[in-house]
Amino acid sequence: MKKKKKLDERELMEMYKIEHYAFWFMFWALIASIFIQLIFFNSSFKQIGGEWIVLMISAIAISIAYIKGGHYDYYTKPGIKSYLLYSISFTIVFDVIIAITSYIHHNYYNMRGFIITVCLSGVVLFVVLFVTLALTGELIKKRRKKLEEKFVESNKNEK
Repeated sequence: MKKKKKLDERELMEMYKIEHYAFWFMFWALIASIFIQLIFFNSSFKQIGGEWIVLMISAIAISIAYIKGGHYDYYTKPGIKSYLLYSISFTIVFDVIIAITSYIHHNYYNMRGFIITVCLSGVVLFVVLFVTLALTGELIKKRRKKLEEKFVESNKNEK
């Protein structure tokens, strides 16, 4: 038996907004929790595995839903400019975290080895992020085009 909703459109939109903020708070809090445990507590994957699994399931689910709906971002459109912006930004943030973690937990006898490690991880991270964003962006562009064609066809059929 299908239950009838007892909310009007305004109440429903307010609930979606609350759920939106709660999801993104949970998502970023999990990322922060994982990095705090890795940096300050030298945790192993056994200790952060649960958070990591929840984070990955959430990330994959939201990515699939965004692609299916043809959505990219609130502030940018899929394109080289946004791919570069996000790739560089996240690479800098995560490479700083990687550098701090590496410096705290590994004994580097020479600074050259440390710098090479951090630079290589940054280059690899940038390439992975850029390629992932580019592939995702192209999928979203195709999906948007398909949804627009479907919308145009349905409008023609109604007239």
